[in-house]
Amino acid sequence: MKKLTAKKYAQLLFELTKGKNKKEIDEMVKKFAALLKKKSAVSLAPEISRLFNELALNSENRAGLKIKTPKKLSKALLEKIEQASKDLFKKDGFEKEVIITNGITSGVILECGYQIVNLTSDYFFKNLEAKMKS
Repeated sequence: MKKLTAKKYAQLLFELTKGKNKKEIDEMVKKFAALLKKKSAVSLAPEISRLFNELALNSENRAGLKIKTPKKLSKALLEKIEQASKDLFKKDGFEKEVIITNGITSGVILECGYQIVNLTSDYFFKNLEAKMKS
């Protein structure tokens, strides 16, 4: 018998928990964990969890949004970024993760699923320089 992929397990778990209350979901997750152990698929758990979360967010027209920035952003600025991202990525809301990185001078990089929008000054000036040379 062919082994299931992490994606198939995530879809299965999502279907099994859809519309259930917290107690029912907790019970279903325990049974699901036992199934993974029985099928020697415990190593897939992190990927299953990530894909399950993605399915749950997509069902609500939401998504994960990584915001990479060189410094801590104010609450007001984060709200503006989220509002602009709703239009940009066509989503109703986001599960945000702010990552402070010293690899950026100024601006932000937005990652939503497989889409990346680079709004950094480094990227802007690099493109400007390339256009001036051509």
